[in-house]
Amino acid sequence: MHRASSERAPASCGSLLLGCPLREVAAFFFFFFFFFFFFFFFFFFFFFFFPGVCIL
Repeated sequence: MHRASSERAPASCGSLLLGCPLREVAAFFFFFFFFFFFFFFFFFFFFFFFPGVCIL
């Protein structure tokens, strides 16, 4: 039991870091940063450009 748990921990860690394809990890990070950039751009546009247009 102890040997199985000690063998399972590095296996899960290895599968998490090296087992996953690089394409899926890159796509996940690309989607995350694209969503964050889109949300930040929308927040900046809505709170700085829109009131300026309303004032003008």
